[in-house]
Amino acid sequence: MNAVTEIIFVVTGPGVKKLNVDWGEWVFIPTVGPNLNKTPETMSSLPDSPQNAIVKPAGNNSTITNSQSSRGFLLDYNTTPGGFVGGGFAYDDFGTGQVESFDLSAVQSFDFGIKGSPAQVKMEISDALGNKAAVKLTGITPNEQVWTVDANLFEGIDFTQVTLILFVVEGAGQQGALEVNRKPAAPVIIIPGPIGPSPDVSPNDVTEFDEPPTTEAESFIKRISSELTELHYDLSGSEVHSRLTIRFDDLETPFVIESTDLSAVGQLVFGVSATGASQVQVEIIDAVGARSVETLIQITDQEQFYVINLSNLHSPIDLTHIQAIRFVVSKGFLTNPIGVLTVRAKGVDTTPPALTSALEAQRRQIIAEQLNYFQVGVGVDPDTHLPFDQIENGITRRFTTLTDIGFYLQILGEVVRGSLDNGMTRDLALQEILTVLARLSTMQANDGMGGLLPTIYDMPPTLPVFGPSNTSPFITFGDNANLSQSIAVLIGTLESLDTLSPAQEQLATNVIAAGDTFLDNQETGYDQFYSADTLIDINNNQILTKRFYAAYNTDTNQFESTRIDRLANEFRSGVAFVITRYGFSPQGWNSLIQATKVYQDQFDQNVNNLVPFDGGVFQMFWPLLWSDEQDRQTMAAVLQNFLYTAADFSNRNGIPGFVSASSVPEGGYQGKIGIPGAAETAEAIMSNVGSVYSLASAYILNPALVVTWLKAIFEQYPELISTSRGFVDALRSGTEFSDVFNAIDQGSTILGLLGSGGNFMERYLQNRNLANPYQALYNGLNLGIQPIGLDPIGPPTEFPIRSFSVINNLEADGPLGDNSLCVNPNCVDTTVFGTPIRYNGLTNSTLAGHFWKLNQTYDARNNQFVLSASGTTIPKDLTIEFKDPSDQLIVALSAAQLDQLLVSIEEQTNDNFGTVAFDLSSLSIPGLANVRFVNWVINPTLGGPDADFFVRQITFRQFPSQVLPIFTAAIPTGPDQTQLLNFNVLQLQASGRLAFASLQVQNGNFSTADLVFGFKSNKALKKIKVEIETAAGEKVSGYVTNIGPQAHYYELLKDLVPANVDLSQVQKINIVIDSSSLEEGTTFDDLVVEMSLV
Repeated sequence: MNAVTEIIFVVTGPGVKKLNVDWGEWVFIPTVGPNLNKTPETMSSLPDSPQNAIVKPAGNNSTITNSQSSRGFLLDYNTTPGGFVGGGFAYDDFGTGQVESFDLSAVQSFDFGIKGSPAQVKMEISDALGNKAAVKLTGITPNEQVWTVDANLFEGIDFTQVTLILFVVEGAGQQGALEVNRKPAAPVIIIPGPIGPSPDVSPNDVTEFDEPPTTEAESFIKRISSELTELHYDLSGSEVHSRLTIRFDDLETPFVIESTDLSAVGQLVFGVSATGASQVQVEIIDAVGARSVETLIQITDQEQFYVINLSNLHSPIDLTHIQAIRFVVSKGFLTNPIGVLTVRAKGVDTTPPALTSALEAQRRQIIAEQLNYFQVGVGVDPDTHLPFDQIENGITRRFTTLTDIGFYLQILGEVVRGSLDNGMTRDLALQEILTVLARLSTMQANDGMGGLLPTIYDMPPTLPVFGPSNTSPFITFGDNANLSQSIAVLIGTLESLDTLSPAQEQLATNVIAAGDTFLDNQETGYDQFYSADTLIDINNNQILTKRFYAAYNTDTNQFESTRIDRLANEFRSGVAFVITRYGFSPQGWNSLIQATKVYQDQFDQNVNNLVPFDGGVFQMFWPLLWSDEQDRQTMAAVLQNFLYTAADFSNRNGIPGFVSASSVPEGGYQGKIGIPGAAETAEAIMSNVGSVYSLASAYILNPALVVTWLKAIFEQYPELISTSRGFVDALRSGTEFSDVFNAIDQGSTILGLLGSGGNFMERYLQNRNLANPYQALYNGLNLGIQPIGLDPIGPPTEFPIRSFSVINNLEADGPLGDNSLCVNPNCVDTTVFGTPIRYNGLTNSTLAGHFWKLNQTYDARNNQFVLSASGTTIPKDLTIEFKDPSDQLIVALSAAQLDQLLVSIEEQTNDNFGTVAFDLSSLSIPGLANVRFVNWVINPTLGGPDADFFVRQITFRQFPSQVLPIFTAAIPTGPDQTQLLNFNVLQLQASGRLAFASLQVQNGNFSTADLVFGFKSNKALKKIKVEIETAAGEKVSGYVTNIGPQAHYYELLKDLVPANVDLSQVQKINIVIDSSSLEEGTTFDDLVVEMSLV
């Protein structure tokens, strides 16, 4: 009876009977077979992390190790001696004196994956009270199966205190291996092999994309057609890969990933050929960045067709959201490192990117820098959620304007779109828009006229409560129209999005409804403004026509006399929108004055322009923030010609930016800033101040040109970029700039560089069946302007690093000569626009002209001296005198001598206007370091008895190439020289595009006159700026160049330091590094710079 396997009790006969069996002392062990409904990949895990344990008799050599992937244990057993060996999972740490356990009372059944030599094992569970219970697991094979064991089979076990789960091989002479796993196996993925060409596939089978993707490449790309694209690769250098990407993600929205749905496609079919490549990898990338890489083999120089089965990819990806498909040529699979990969895929957008990757990086950086202004608490009021109009000299001006608010709404719309990142999520941006629109609704209910609002609103403490400004009691057409257009663009932006969540869709719907309601409520007000009946002359006939009033005075409750009457005006697209949106008659558009003028460029080309009244660039380009005028046939040449003109004028005059209305370095705001040769008015205007907002507004016309200009400006003047407010509003040079940051100018820079406003306005109009009447207005224009047909010029090689505008920085001025009379009463002749000089009948006089006394002494050494003048009678014979603070002559330059110094000349013969620049660098006259007077001296007996002209500009300016280096290479004098700093690491503080370090002199002042500076850096640097500051606050700076790991030494050239800088009284040495000096790929965080003074 030592081999009994089962005992069967048989009950016979009819009826219900009962059998009681007394097992006596014999323990019954249930039997469990494998669960065929589970696999090692689908089994559940044993809770917690018990340790592997082995139980065996003394002297037994069986061992236990981790199974593959540490899923459980592998028991290498031999039951001799002892007759059993067990392996298992212990919650009790046998190395301690206490009994540890784990609570498994929540487990209803246990899953274990088992395979091995024995046909069966005993599974035994022990608790902390010493109780044990077991079941028998049968049907074990060499292939892993899953046993699901019901916890109820283990009678008497306290599952709140389980100490050990053991699997025991019993019986004498048993030897083999047992593997028991408590964790599921990783999913089994069938890895497809490489994909060869399919001979039964033709071009007709090639995949066509419903949503036209763009293409991009790291090498040269040739977009042959919407079906064929070539990657011209060159891997002969250090590069390992070259990639051609078919992209469904919109690169204009880097903060949101767009994708396409390929889940219903089933397979992708591409035509592929290559010269020099036998194998290409295809990466299919989903919206979260997961990718599957498929390999195409047997590629030849003849096109073949490849089928990628999307149900059998190497890696799991979300086919409902594919953002890109990338073809990769790798160095290891080339027969020729230089070649062409041709890919056939239908429905591909052939439009190339507007910018190179380097320029795109610059654009994005500039946008981010300007966007800092629109942070809540910086340039946005946290109480009203409206933007402050300006921050001046660090002081926030607590008022806002309608145009400010409109730009902020457009910016928030772009945040929702994903083109901007201001730190808000999409949900927060939508909520912020609703907050602003709610504020506007309240303003519309309480203020204004017929739904139109006062232009300026003051915030506390300017007013006790937020409300219309008392100091500017006007409702203006232009600012209301700007706001209306911005709201329409915002709505068009939201209506174009298909990546919003359901909750975001509801918020967007609320925004659209609120925006359209606000616009609807403006109709009455616009109708009242559209009552400025005006007589205009058409073909010598007086015609009565309608125009919009420009402003309504809320103090007098009357319209001002001014009208919106010119086409070359920043409000022209507002006129078109209002007429279209409210169905007004087109008279107010058709009657706009179309002033044209010929500009003469620096290459003697004539450019026919539609011109603004004051020649301001923004008046031509601001409408592009809301309207796609560049695509309107009647406006395309107009805009391109003016862009050509603006670039030419700023290039030839070395102006960092385009000239347009802005704040000015001397303080205040000036609207009459423009291009003299492209202005309708003959009045004097300011034309030597540049701004970046007017430049950025032209981005959509020529993206590469505009960003190239901006790159040159931002890189030369990194110190003028505030990390919290962006770039300064306007400048002449690095020393003459406006410390004002305007919301409208920062906003128009951002929106201009996005270039999307026109497209979203078109979406708004199309969705309301208004696109055709809007287009009809532009179709009605007949300006007769032919395109210049030349590419606009880029920025000059350098801009001024310092300058001094004499006209704008005067202590006094007046006429020269006994008979030179003042032009204006009280001899207040000079304004910010210049100085009139007028006399006649001076037949016996030898002296006439004008003097200007500067409000400070200026160092004019190694400068250019610029004169601009216009008039009908300008004496040709003149002398320019420079005098010192004591009115003593430094130098007098005759006309002949000035001719020798001439470096540039600009003439606009139609305006009798000219600008000349003279280089003073060749004059070795020490006294030029102390110029206080500039005299324009005329001898009427030589130049004629009459004069009538206007001096528009007198400016000193210095370019980087004119600056003499104040440091030269040197060798330390020897080891005995006292070392103040022995190559200490500079504690650089990064801020935007600059990194600073300052060395404060301890224990009083010291002299740098005889010091030698040493520099070394772990990364190559093009240059470092060294600035020496004295106790009196005087500064002198220069550059040391070509810094690297090896130490280089430099000494100060004392003779080139201005006399007012006392080198014996130095208090601080400032070190400045700008990002343009770094190697590509290097950041300030990577930089370690050391400096010594010996």
